[in-house]
Amino acid sequence: MNDMIKRQRRKIEAFTAECREKGLSITEQRVAIFKELCTTDTHPSAEDIYGRLKNRIPTLSLATVYKTLDAFERHQFVTKTRATGEKARYDANIEPHHHLVCTECGKIQDLSSKNLIEQRPARNQLNGFEVKTCRVDFHGICKDCRS
Repeated sequence: MNDMIKRQRRKIEAFTAECREKGLSITEQRVAIFKELCTTDTHPSAEDIYGRLKNRIPTLSLATVYKTLDAFERHQFVTKTRATGEKARYDANIEPHHHLVCTECGKIQDLSSKNLIEQRPARNQLNGFEVKTCRVDFHGICKDCRS
């Protein structure tokens, strides 16, 4: 079994354990939605996730996907981004990171840059404002669209 599959399996196991800790029921639909997010780095929308799962789970509705993603965000299982300026997109990578956003095709890619994350301004530079998180979106044209 390759490392990526092992990491995904561990992430899903951690998700189900954390659901139990938080008193959330572990349903087939929740696990499938979370698994869909864990197995992609495309930052899908609720509609994308619904489209990928509706044939496997005929009882799944788009409203359920939206409600589940909202619950996941509240419990910090996923992050939501509107980096493209359009509909919300979701990411199971909750580690601090930034995004590369293609203005042609709308693709969003993760950018992990320790230097960007560590260089937070001091509190006195921000008039007492305390920074909790930082996310930067770089907009440009991806390699595929430039070809």
